Amino acid sequence: MFLRKAVASLAICALASTVNSASNSTAFDSNTPCDVSAIELLAPQTTILNITAKRIDNYPVPQGPYYDVFVPLSSAPSNVSFCNVTVTYTHPGWDDTIQVFVGLPLQGWNRKFLALGGSGFSTNAPLDILPVMASFGYASAATDGGHLWQDISWALKGNSSLVNYPLLVDMASESLKDMTVLGRQLAELHYGEPAERAYWVGCSQGGRQGMMAAQRYAHLYDGILANAPAIRWNDLLVGMQWQSVTMYETGTAPPPCVLDAFTNAAIAACDGLDGLEDGVISLPGSCSFDPYSLVGESVNCGGGGGADKIKVTGKDAFVIQQVLSGPPTTPGGNSSLFVGYSVGTNLSTAVSTSCADNNRNCTANGVIFANEWIPKFLAKNYAFNPLTITYDQFYRFFAQAKREYDWVIGTADADLRHLRLSDTKLLSFHGFADELIPPANTVRYYREALALDANLTDYYRLFMAPGVMHCGGGQGPNPTAMLHVLERWVENGTAPTRLDAVATAANGTRGERQVCMYPESSRYTGGDPTLASSFTCS
Repeated sequence: MFLRKAVASLAICALASTVNSASNSTAFDSNTPCDVSAIELLAPQTTILNITAKRIDNYPVPQGPYYDVFVPLSSAPSNVSFCNVTVTYTHPGWDDTIQVFVGLPLQGWNRKFLALGGSGFSTNAPLDILPVMASFGYASAATDGGHLWQDISWALKGNSSLVNYPLLVDMASESLKDMTVLGRQLAELHYGEPAERAYWVGCSQGGRQGMMAAQRYAHLYDGILANAPAIRWNDLLVGMQWQSVTMYETGTAPPPCVLDAFTNAAIAACDGLDGLEDGVISLPGSCSFDPYSLVGESVNCGGGGGADKIKVTGKDAFVIQQVLSGPPTTPGGNSSLFVGYSVGTNLSTAVSTSCADNNRNCTANGVIFANEWIPKFLAKNYAFNPLTITYDQFYRFFAQAKREYDWVIGTADADLRHLRLSDTKLLSFHGFADELIPPANTVRYYREALALDANLTDYYRLFMAPGVMHCGGGQGPNPTAMLHVLERWVENGTAPTRLDAVATAANGTRGERQVCMYPESSRYTGGDPTLASSFTCS
């Protein structure tokens, strides 16, 4: 704790010559709690361009299931008053302009600071998360990383094929450190005392950022919550296009109704492995579903007569097999280059096809993030069509991505033993039915970290939620209030072995469940399936 405070203070005060003027430690006037006219901020290798602040009174606290994963919104007040601060800065010589957004509660600060992660290509989540966290007493911050929401049109400089590495480094790591240093300093200036604890919270891109924080900046945080992390970024961004490559090479694209038929057949085959048929595959690793078992069957795609029935082909089954197994090291090979999706994943979303007429003449849509990343950062030609990638191009792009960008944004370093030295706790959950980021990507990383430290669970714990989709949703047990779980681990030494969760069945029935710590899985032991006591982890 004292080490982290000392290191953070050094980070805030270092390299003062790179900013406009010396730091002013005067706290905000208590009568005008959003007055920033008299303060100066410091962060290593930055120049502060502007600081603005606005007092927001009685702001309605946003609601939504996304936030329930982090904090229990049912206990949040209906309104919150907070100071909304925006810091604009640049890295000299980088040709970037970055904004940090900070929310400071005007009453009831709990002396904790939260760094908030983003989603997709955005380094920040929607900014209504700031008043949510302020309503629970947290001072929190988010950063735009130097670019607009979900925009990577900056990938290449001008009309050239030169990659804009400074903005990529901002997105990958640098702006995350800056946000934490500046946000913690603002909180200290505002309240006249430093935060006692600092946490990272995020999912997807925010989960990758959290893992980057764990790998490079652990000394800045007491606890890191990194859910469904987009780690192995370069493998992931190319690997998720594998299903489209397969469809292009085989000349087939199953319509959504056929994809749904494969999903439903997998669930029917493996749902009961845990002792309860509830529409959720709780043991995907024990499921031996064979896509070829559907070949020759007719799928009703319109609810009408025979004209709406489509027969499943061997090519359809081959596509699904490739989606579930992932790309091999060579076409037709047995070893895996990258992971596939879990059995029971919603294939109509994960594979994504669309049809011109009556579920015929279908084409692959690709994955939106791969569709953007591959042309800009790999083909380096904005006009390149990522839906026409051949097997040969796929393997070249896969190798190129790792070679050119792993050092920047790979976020694949599994050696986390330094977390023990910084006394930082790392907590993650990933849904087994994640339709965007294959959950096996996180499992593989965890196993690599475990191979380096047999006592990994002293500081890193992973929870895999069956039937849960990307960052939440689906009929499986959705974890709740994970930030509070992390706080109890950090502040009280209560290490989690289960996560409280809520499962919502297809008919809308809600039930209490728990998510087991990996590698344990949930089994139904009998009794009321809406009660957590009816399940056990083993």
